Amino acid sequence: MTDYKTEFKNAVIRIVRQDIEDASVKNTLVQEVTDAYTAATGERPDPRELDELASWLIFGRKGLSQRKKIEIKSYEEAEKNGRV
Repeated sequence: MTDYKTEFKNAVIRIVRQDIEDASVKNTLVQEVTDAYTAATGERPDPRELDELASWLIFGRKGLSQRKKIEIKSYEEAEKNGRV
């Protein structure tokens, strides 16, 4: 069974850790990941993750919460150790 919430959370991490300047590219990424989640689950994604995406769209990485910055660090560490 697929854990869509965790997959979405990890997708958000992969997206927001990128330094993308082009607003249309950012919008496309956010649209694709949210549409995929909605299509797979029939539900809206976690509001906290949507807030992080919105902040990233507007402010870039500087707009992310401290919680998300810590999650990104943990994800990158897990990636480095081959756990992701």
